[in-house]
Amino acid sequence: MSNREHIKDKVEQWASFLFNDFRSVGLFFCISQDLYVNLAELYSLSKNDSKTSAGVVLNPSDAGQCLTELKRTESFVRGLAEAVLEKLEAGCAPVHVFYAGCGPFATLVLPLTYQFTPEQLQVTILDYHQQAVDSATDLFQLLGKEAYIREAIVDDAVTHRISNPDDVDIVLTETLQRALTQECQVPIVRNLLSQVKKTVPLIPQEIRVGGLWTEVQDGHENRAAVTADDVEMENIIVLNAETVREDSYLRSIRGRAKTRWSQTFCLQTEIDVYGDWKLRRNESGLTCPHPMEGVNFEDGETITFEYEVGEHPGLRLKSKV
Repeated sequence: MSNREHIKDKVEQWASFLFNDFRSVGLFFCISQDLYVNLAELYSLSKNDSKTSAGVVLNPSDAGQCLTELKRTESFVRGLAEAVLEKLEAGCAPVHVFYAGCGPFATLVLPLTYQFTPEQLQVTILDYHQQAVDSATDLFQLLGKEAYIREAIVDDAVTHRISNPDDVDIVLTETLQRALTQECQVPIVRNLLSQVKKTVPLIPQEIRVGGLWTEVQDGHENRAAVTADDVEMENIIVLNAETVREDSYLRSIRGRAKTRWSQTFCLQTEIDVYGDWKLRRNESGLTCPHPMEGVNFEDGETITFEYEVGEHPGLRLKSKV
């Protein structure tokens, strides 16, 4: 069997696992890791990030590795499938998904080509990196799935102008890290939603970043178990279509004191992808606690943050009252 035939077989297995509630997690990892290694070799994926005025654009090699993370990929793929199905049931066909930050494999829409026909699903893929768009396009051709791609675009999603915004039925972008640091999710969502109709669903539907006192190891992000000593606070960011359009996604919170001297203030991320598909604490690399060193406050203080949209995106402590 040639390498390309091997890839076709592995992609089909990988895609079917994402829609199988009774699969083996270990077997999924083996299949997805083997698939990633073969695809990365086939396309000689770059490991160089791109730094922009709005944040980091993840390199094609690291972006492609998302296909090996089961919970994260499953939640986005099946949430997207649910959104597409709802559109189809409402009489919209084909459903046009605008996928910003598609990476080298268009990971979040590729499995849907085994669930829907090209008459039901069309996708515009966009990425900052030429290599990502080229490899995604070639992969769809290799699999005989090229009919699903309406358009393939190399551009910056932060500034891109959609050629026919009224034709977009779903906006999809997963261009984020935990606590909305480093990458460009916020300005991308702001740009794209300003162009499409207000009825167009955004995936993920909502991202929340809240405050948390918890134990971390050596000051690094970890997947430490939730304990009775953890102190959870209100959401600092609630990012969804409505709050983005109204520029109201950032809010002040009422501070709570730590319960143990060894606790660190962290930002805790939760993601509602679509419908019942969600990512909660430690279920993904996107939802591990993110420490903010040097932050301290007392019970009852009003804590105000600012979110920097620029070369180094993320929350910054602004004031305590």
